[in-house]
Amino acid sequence: MIKDEGKGIAQKKLDDLGKSIVESDTGFGMALLLTHATLERVNGELHLENLAEGGVLSTAVLPIVGLS
Repeated sequence: MIKDEGKGIAQKKLDDLGKSIVESDTGFGMALLLTHATLERVNGELHLENLAEGGVLSTAVLPIVGLS
């Protein structure tokens, strides 16, 4: 998990982050796009959530393989 202390992300943009290049005043979201694509290749997930106190919580979820 990664938490930042910025102002958060508009909900409209939050839904698209990681799925396409999204231009903002701070960049294009390329790192999130690559992260999302990499996690999808290994059946993982990327969750982005605005926090009530400001900022965004980013969580990468990876599957556990080989346990039986």
